[in-house]
Amino acid sequence: MEFRVTLTAAALRYAELYKGAMAVILSVNKRIEWMACNKSFTFGKLNKYEPVPLSARTYDIYDHLMPTNYVRNQRIKRIGYKQFVNERNEYLASLEDTVIVNVVEWFGKTAGWEDVYLNEIDFAMTRYGSVLTVVGGSR
Repeated sequence: MEFRVTLTAAALRYAELYKGAMAVILSVNKRIEWMACNKSFTFGKLNKYEPVPLSARTYDIYDHLMPTNYVRNQRIKRIGYKQFVNERNEYLASLEDTVIVNVVEWFGKTAGWEDVYLNEIDFAMTRYGSVLTVVGGSR
């Protein structure tokens, strides 16, 4: 059976049904646009227009897949267009892997969460200049 829903709608519904802690974060141009989480997610909230944390893979995605014209042109001049495209495609393929992140990376130093780790998966939506990030896992 096939359901015709957006990636965002699917992620939000999955978070709603997930038994453990899960949050869905949409960022645009390295800034948080919105965050939605289920009732089990008690690690904190991110505010609209707050910058994506520098240590998060999401931040890295913007630099690799959606660099400014100046940065992209400098990289192309340095390594050549073909190599640039190859590196971009390899990076896109690596996003299919889930990474483990410390809660502190996303939500700052909150007492008691320093030893808590979550799974993170990112979906780069280069057409829209945005990244959909899903973080979750049981505490």
